[in-house]
Amino acid sequence: MRDALRALLDLRAAAVPGASPEEYKARVVQATALVDRYRADDGDPRADVKKALTTAMRLYAFAASAWSVYADKGDFAGVGRDPAIAECPQLQRSIDRDAAQWKFKADDPAFVGLIAGSEGLPDLWACASDRLDAVAKLLAGQTQ
Repeated sequence: MRDALRALLDLRAAAVPGASPEEYKARVVQATALVDRYRADDGDPRADVKKALTTAMRLYAFAASAWSVYADKGDFAGVGRDPAIAECPQLQRSIDRDAAQWKFKADDPAFVGLIAGSEGLPDLWACASDRLDAVAKLLAGQTQ
């Protein structure tokens, strides 16, 4: 679990505006391998910790994917249909706000994908970071 958590904390440090997309994506790949290994460990009974780490990883990985699609001007609608969006209330609020401001439909997958891969990245990173904070609280509660 320590390796997975450390990789996610390193990823959180790299998930900042102005970050290099290539460096971020490389860290996502590294962290994914470690989180997947931890998830496969049936010897760790902390399902709540596993769930929070898994969700954080999913959000960080989705951010990398959305960022790549945005940079390549790819399939925004495909990004906008990803279920990870529902796990990030901050992103949903940004989508709703921007849709109202720009007169788009907030449930249009192409619009959702466009926002997720651009100005929504900090929202995704914040949601993932919140999951890591939840892990820290869970672990602190188990040591008391």
